[in-house]
Amino acid sequence: FGNRRNTIWGTNSIVPKTRVRTMNHLGLALGLVFGTTVTAMPARAADPLSEVGHLLTTHSRLCADFTQSKVLRALVRPLITQGRIDFRADKGILWTVRAPFPAQYLITNNALINLDDSGRAEHISFDQSPVLRILSHLFIALFTGKLSALRNNFKIETQLDSTSWKLTLSPKDAVFSAIIAQVRAEGGQFVDELHIVEGHGDRTNIKFKNLTVESCNFDGTEKTYFSR
Repeated sequence: FGNRRNTIWGTNSIVPKTRVRTMNHLGLALGLVFGTTVTAMPARAADPLSEVGHLLTTHSRLCADFTQSKVLRALVRPLITQGRIDFRADKGILWTVRAPFPAQYLITNNALINLDDSGRAEHISFDQSPVLRILSHLFIALFTGKLSALRNNFKIETQLDSTSWKLTLSPKDAVFSAIIAQVRAEGGQFVDELHIVEGHGDRTNIKFKNLTVESCNFDGTEKTYFSR
């Protein structure tokens, strides 16, 4: 497919060129989002978004496998990426890509961290990119179930029944909506699927499975990320 950096969720020229590669991988990470166990159903809340938040119980550690399918207007076949995510409440979300090529990124509340082949850390501060900051907060909110803050940046439509829920998020900011037109998340007991529609028409679908709570096994590289 040519330059492999272009196989991950992308952005457009609004973002500084020096950060396009990082933004591409963040969309994976921009996977931002992925599942928790369900507690007993509370009394019907007046706010459907709050009710979805009650379903998503907070855990200090979560792991899940993912398969990402990215549909590009310029290609006939979707680009498939596989790997796993590791969430630690006190550290952030580590996105590990295993195929078609290895890559790792740690998303925190304030920065995106990548270790290159020599072990040198590259930090991208969200102060330098409001788009990255909004996406980071989106994923962390969906992980923790603290959804009310999403109203600061998104118009939210909620569908909820006794066994499943769906959220449709549309950016309020015109600049951000030119990059990400819409985000949809859905699930039942967990956040099962995430769908991202980009402003120029490309689409990314991420499905999660094999959720593990509290018992993630980290290798040496993962421990290096979380120690930072």
